[in-house]
Amino acid sequence: MNQNNHFDMRYKKITWEAILKSLFYGLIIAFGVTFVLGAVFWIIGTRNLGLVIGLLSGALVLVTGVAGAIFYFAKFHPTVKSNARRIDTLGLEERVITMIEFKDDDSVIANLQRNDALSALETVNEKLIRFNFGKGLMTALSIAAALSLPMNIVASLSAAGFIPSFSDIIQDTQQHVEYIPVSYMAEDGGYIEGETDQLILFGDNAESVVAIPEEGYTFEGWDDGYKKPTRTDEKIDKPLVLTAIFMPIEDEEDAPDDGESGENGEAPGDEEGEGDQQGDGDTPGDNPGSGGDPSERDQNYIIDGTEDNDYKKILAEGAKDDVIKFLKENIDRLTEEERAIIEAYINIL
Repeated sequence: MNQNNHFDMRYKKITWEAILKSLFYGLIIAFGVTFVLGAVFWIIGTRNLGLVIGLLSGALVLVTGVAGAIFYFAKFHPTVKSNARRIDTLGLEERVITMIEFKDDDSVIANLQRNDALSALETVNEKLIRFNFGKGLMTALSIAAALSLPMNIVASLSAAGFIPSFSDIIQDTQQHVEYIPVSYMAEDGGYIEGETDQLILFGDNAESVVAIPEEGYTFEGWDDGYKKPTRTDEKIDKPLVLTAIFMPIEDEEDAPDDGESGENGEAPGDEEGEGDQQGDGDTPGDNPGSGGDPSERDQNYIIDGTEDNDYKKILAEGAKDDVIKFLKENIDRLTEEERAIIEAYINIL
């Protein structure tokens, strides 16, 4: 067995160390590439799971192989001298490296040194040679894997539709910051108290409004089926156009009553001669419109030129305004039962 064969048989482990070290550096580069690819797939929202997994896996294998080969031949490929120096650290005191440097020397001293080195080399067990990758290499590899693998999982889950992509998140965020229009309208016979046209931030609540019937009308409900005049629409996520519906109140005084007049237009119970009795101003209970004291009639039915019935209407309108004002100022503090009572009172007025 010549010197080179004898030497090479002792250093296979060092060669494997160089191969593994080259692959580890290749993996660091590959993890960096797959991290970038995974981030791109997630950002643009790729929805093809097979394509994503295929490209990520292919990039990991291909880049590891190519980069590992470059590192091996350019940096970590073991040479005879590098192996000799490595084995000398096991206690051979530079015998091996000296033997290599004088391998072409045929002098007696050189031959003696070679024989001594080969004898010492035979005592070296391969188990004494331990892999030495360095803490820096292993730390870099761990960080690269910790960044790349989660990103690849995120890209794969996004491609499968289990989680949103970055573009989906941005799109949803843009939609959520939009203002949504909300409008409140009233049919004939009433009006809306409050802000009728509102712009509401997505997901927020609209301001409260109240549907107020005009005189001679009553509130029937909103066109979306909501029956209470006061409403506060919550969690707005789409445009709304809501209309308050009012119905006229039938006037009982205008309704015909066949029993109030006789055949000739006379009031029931009229008898002949009653006209003479009404003409007597001294008779108690005389009709105020005939023969009574005009000053007494003015005191009972006329106040500053306004008839008593008109005053009742004015007072009723004033009370309605006060109730509406109270409802607007205290709408957030009132309970549902209190609101219902006030709204019913407004309808009565």
